[in-house]
Amino acid sequence: MKMFCFVILLLFLKDVTAQSTNDKLKEAKDYLTVNPAHSLTILQAIPNINALSVKQQIQWHIITMRASVPTDNPDMLIDPLEAIFYHYQHPYFIEHINTITRALGIWLHKNNPLIEVQKSLECS
Repeated sequence: MKMFCFVILLLFLKDVTAQSTNDKLKEAKDYLTVNPAHSLTILQAIPNINALSVKQQIQWHIITMRASVPTDNPDMLIDPLEAIFYHYQHPYFIEHINTITRALGIWLHKNNPLIEVQKSLECS
């Protein structure tokens, strides 16, 4: 009986944590237009990104990329880009490929020859 209660408690805590993470991701996304620096602060408060679901990880990286441009932090693009491309077959990745390739184009613009930038932006 104790084991059963413990398992139920763990499942409940996992649901609460997932909901809390979803709320934080939504809040960070909402702040992108009014205060992208605050979006980054919210994202940094989410512990252990690798423990999130794949969809949440992709969301976290997309929001980070989107916030890095208006905060003039283009160097913050490369790590999320590298991490996000591991999930290139995930439906959420495919759904947001436009945003991802646009971020790649911005990073390439800052770091690589123009021809690669043009190809990336054409893809997006």
